[in-house]
Amino acid sequence: MMASTVDNTMKNETELPPRKRLRLNSISADNTLGLTCFISDNIPSVTGVIKSRLEDFIVCEVDKNNDIISFKDYNVPERVEHNTAVDEVPLLSEEIKISLKKVVDGELAHFDINAPEDKEERTYLHKGIKSYDKNLSSSTISEGNKRLVRVVLGNKNNSRYDKINPNEKFLHFTMMKWNLGTNDAILRLSTILKIHPKRFGYAGLKDKRGVTLQQVSCHMMDAGRLAGITKKFMDKVSGNSTRVLQDGNFILGDFEYRPEGLFLGDNNGNRFSVVIRNCNVVQEENCNIIHKSLSEKGFINYFGKQRFGNNYNTHTVGKYIISKNYKSAIDEILMPNQESQKLDVFTALKHFKDTKNAAESLALLKFKTGIEGLVLSSLARDPNNYKSAIKKLPRKQQTLYCHAFQSYLWNMIVSERISKLGCVVLPGDLIQKARDTPVTIVVDPCTGTSAGEVVLPLPGYDVNYPDNEMKQIYDDVLSRNGVTSETFTSAICKEFNMSGSYRNIIVIPKDVTLTLLPYSDPSDKLIETDLDRVMGVQFLPKSDGQLRALRLEFTLPKSAYATMLIREISMGSIG
Repeated sequence: MMASTVDNTMKNETELPPRKRLRLNSISADNTLGLTCFISDNIPSVTGVIKSRLEDFIVCEVDKNNDIISFKDYNVPERVEHNTAVDEVPLLSEEIKISLKKVVDGELAHFDINAPEDKEERTYLHKGIKSYDKNLSSSTISEGNKRLVRVVLGNKNNSRYDKINPNEKFLHFTMMKWNLGTNDAILRLSTILKIHPKRFGYAGLKDKRGVTLQQVSCHMMDAGRLAGITKKFMDKVSGNSTRVLQDGNFILGDFEYRPEGLFLGDNNGNRFSVVIRNCNVVQEENCNIIHKSLSEKGFINYFGKQRFGNNYNTHTVGKYIISKNYKSAIDEILMPNQESQKLDVFTALKHFKDTKNAAESLALLKFKTGIEGLVLSSLARDPNNYKSAIKKLPRKQQTLYCHAFQSYLWNMIVSERISKLGCVVLPGDLIQKARDTPVTIVVDPCTGTSAGEVVLPLPGYDVNYPDNEMKQIYDDVLSRNGVTSETFTSAICKEFNMSGSYRNIIVIPKDVTLTLLPYSDPSDKLIETDLDRVMGVQFLPKSDGQLRALRLEFTLPKSAYATMLIREISMGSIG
């Protein structure tokens, strides 16, 4: 459905030019990353500005139950103390209970029980002893040919979590953050709590620039500690949500105890709310055209620019790593870029480029534990050992580089597919009816298969390729980038898990709405956030003004990029 809050008398009411089908994008960054095609035609090209304010870009995770994550409160739920009744443990006979009581009362120094042969039964016995009295400790020992369970007083294995209900081992909560990446938020939270970041789990990474809401889990954590962090923050900011959003931070709430934690991929997608300010689309008719195109044709499922780092070159680093050209990989990592790097980083990398003195360059960095610092530190110790410098990077970072190369190749391949063959379904195409279902081969394109079901594999060692004209396109794109399909069967590609996967060439967003918003000042707040509601800040939408903004709301499956939807309707002029 499409919503509009203003009439047709808006400023800049002009006839917007239609677009030619599959027009190529002239923006160099897009071309560099293979983002060259569009599939919508005869729709107005949107112009304007996104992310002018942080709340102009809101991302709400959609969980496995298709519920949109929101922030409601930071109340602490009651916990149910786990205390298994002795009568529930059949392995504890009356005779055993009597002897256990003697150990507790100090009448026996220890008590031995014949250990069951079955490991599961032994585990059950240990749990039964612990449930009888938390001060008892049991262990399995061997005496001669006998295996015994020895019980003593003094539970050296007891922990402060013994009474936690097995169904409450993980605390799930909503993290609402702004101007902060997911990993940075987790690291900051770990520092506050003085725990290891590995105790946290989450379904996916969320953008830094914007307001995002997602589910996070933490192993063996009390909700009161996290609620305290949010309460302290709320008391400090005193209801000024505008000032709050100026700095990167987060709040935590909606606490719930569950038996399992979260893992990457444990979500069904994301719900986006995007405001495009100073927008040229001012007619309801144009909104209807855009809505129809997105709802019926969708957009090309490109990997977005953020996949390729601030310098748009992570894929190039990955290409050099898998070809074992480590010097060139280092040159790319240490490439100075004044536009995308902090001043100290740019200064250090510029100095290295001019002098090749890694030690001096390292000294210019404020923080030496980042990617550039790790590489320069390694080169300072061993100037010509470029492989060692790469291996000093976290394995996750090396893997990210290699996977970025796969993403880049996929972008190039899908662009060639669309520019040469269009979006029609072809015999031999691969299709996937739904995520996590088998990939099958199209025999007859007229059997009701849609373009939205067609998938193309990311080049890898464990994928099948389409059996049609796409074979030649894959060969050509890979050849132009100095690799073949056999390259991905190498040991180094297996080391970085470059197995490949299947990705839809087209994504059709769900529940699309477009709303035209009037405003008068570029700094006007145009959208209410959950933070406003929690802080009790009254939001008054603008009812008039000479400027116009377009609010887009839509839901995308996981791994699809909202920036690529915006690119489609703006012909690449936004983002």
